[in-house]
Amino acid sequence: MAALFVLAFAGWILGRTVANVDGFFDELGQWDGAWYHSIAQSGYGSIADEAIRFFALFPTLGAIVDLLAPWSLGVSMLLIAWMSAYLGLRRVAMLARTATGSAEAMRLTQWSVVLWPASISLIMAYPTGITLLATSATLISLTPTATSSTNTRRGLDTNAVNWAHVATWSAIASLARPTGLLLVVPIAIVLISERPNRPLPWLSLAAPLSGVITMSLISLQHGRGLTAWSDVQGPLRGQWVNPISRVTTGVIDLAGRNVLDGLHLGTVVLLFGLALVAWRKLPLPWAAHATAVLVLTTAVENWNSLERYAYDMPQLAVAAALVMQRGWKRRVAIVSWIGAVGLVALVMAGEFVP
Repeated sequence: MAALFVLAFAGWILGRTVANVDGFFDELGQWDGAWYHSIAQSGYGSIADEAIRFFALFPTLGAIVDLLAPWSLGVSMLLIAWMSAYLGLRRVAMLARTATGSAEAMRLTQWSVVLWPASISLIMAYPTGITLLATSATLISLTPTATSSTNTRRGLDTNAVNWAHVATWSAIASLARPTGLLLVVPIAIVLISERPNRPLPWLSLAAPLSGVITMSLISLQHGRGLTAWSDVQGPLRGQWVNPISRVTTGVIDLAGRNVLDGLHLGTVVLLFGLALVAWRKLPLPWAAHATAVLVLTTAVENWNSLERYAYDMPQLAVAAALVMQRGWKRRVAIVSWIGAVGLVALVMAGEFVP
């Protein structure tokens, strides 16, 4: 956790040299954090319609803590973000242990999370840490024993899976971010491959729907359409597009005037490369989930915040650790550190959406 703050503070100092930047802790509550703060303070009904795109778990937790704590709502939301990020870092190490049984892989996985350029989102007033924690915990619960990647791909003993944990953590992930819905993919793969006779495993398929159902009910409560939480994304994310054609647009952006937009292309290439590693080295349900999230998040015209969505796929941090075990650890760390500080500076200067 200390490294996250060091990176963010270094980026904040760099940002102050090129733009008029607010105080460090004030900046941590900006961007989407300002929306979450408004929702926690006033609910969905009293602010702009587009607020409905922000899922309810994080602002609800903020409002609850604010009722009990003597400090401000903004502080409460930052503390929730920091605590969930800390727990998420611990859980992602367990994710690496589940897949590899290697202490080195556990350490490198945590550093992959910390040194990822979008790591600023883990200490901002965002639900990023909640997603990291809940998604990692769901995948761990689906994969109860540490085995080689070959054995884990052969199948799982569903009697050893803690399905109550699977349902709980996947519901939490879905209530925090829309991509939590895609945890239905690894759950379905395990169920279809093993076909358990008990009803509880099959009922867990409904848990990742919790967020979508909740936001649909909130939309109806405030006189909006059932799919308002998704519809408002249109003007912000643009139309759904073929991911391959969107990559072509990214190349054009990088070669033209939209250099900052073009920088997302590097993220896409890297994440799909890590997804290929996941298909080769990690359990099949994990690889399928990462691919589903990648396709969904890259098949839109606007790639803003794409770097942050990597935390919806913590298994790719494990894949990165497996790559780094082969060498180049120091070089990767240096490049990642520079990238993280540079991106934080752009965020602080208002030039890049975290």
